[in-house]
This record gives sequence, structure tokens and C-alpha cells, in this order.
Amino acid sequence: MAAGVRKPYIIWDKRSSVVIDAQVISDSSAGDCLAHMHHLKTSYYNTEDMCAWVRERSGHLPSFTTLTVNWSGMMMPASFSGLRDLGLSKD
Repeated sequence: MAAGVRKPYIIWDKRSSVVIDAQVISDSSAGDCLAHMHHLKTSYYNTEDMCAWVRERSGHLPSFTTLTVNWSGMMMPASFSGLRDLGLSKD
């Protein structure tokens, strides 16, 4: 890939594919900063090269999300929703 080696988690089944990457950020990162960091990481992976690579293997254009938490464990709401959509829960 043009931007170098990337190592996200890539999950797919018969219906969809998801590219997800985890990041832990400082405690001063809350609210809008969590959202900003989630967006930056999602944008980092949402490239033509990554979409083509995942589509070749899975047969689907992927969606992109992150697992973004700060040191205290505050999770970005979009991360929580993305994990829940994958069938993962707190239970």
C-alpha cells in the first residue's frame, strides 16, 4: 500500500466487512477530542488501497470504525456502536 504497512483488524462474513483499529489516547482526550481521534484513525484506513484489498478478499466494500478509548476507559460512542453492531457487548 502506498502509505506503508497497516495492521488493523479486518472482519468479514457473507454480508459485510469491517476494518477496525484500536487506539488508547490520553485522559485529556474526552468529548470532541475522542470524536476527532476516532475520525483521524478512520480516515487513516479508509483509502482506495485498503478498500480494494478488503474487497478482493471479502467480496464487500468495507465499513471503517475504531476502538477509541482514553486511559481512564472512556470510550468514543461511535466505537461502542461499532462494536455493538459487530455483535459484541458488555455482557
